[in-house]
Amino acid sequence: MTRRVPLTIPDLVAFWDFQESAGQRRIAKGLRAFQLRELKGPVNTVADGVFGERAASLEHGQWFCLPRAECLELDIYGREAQVTVVAWLKRLATPLTQSCQAIAGIWDETRSKRQYCLFLDLRIWDSGDQVCGHISSVGGSDSRLQILHGCGNWRIGCAF
Repeated sequence: MTRRVPLTIPDLVAFWDFQESAGQRRIAKGLRAFQLRELKGPVNTVADGVFGERAASLEHGQWFCLPRAECLELDIYGREAQVTVVAWLKRLATPLTQSCQAIAGIWDETRSKRQYCLFLDLRIWDSGDQVCGHISSVGGSDSRLQILHGCGNWRIGCAF
């Protein structure tokens, strides 16, 4: 099997390899050095990386944030818009994984500023225990949302 290095992908906008230590902003490689911020405490790393020696190890309630105003190149929308979101993750099942979990994308549920995101366990669309690509055509809640399950323009990779 040939492994493709993400930095060689044409038109790559952002790639995070999570090699930074806990407490440091996670810097993207690609078009611009986008900086993810850790929320709810420093995110530790473990010696179990796919694209380097380390991988981020998030505890329940932790997440990374990149303010929308700082990532205009990731603000992909419109009739002809295309986006591919890829995430490699190792999920440890716990009793706390009963609700959906956002993995990667531009998504702000609180202010109805949804765009695209990968989720785990989005049970409302019968996709519990799966990765689900969710695209919002209107930004807020809409029953006409397009749901993709690892097909179409979504390419999902997981390392176990």
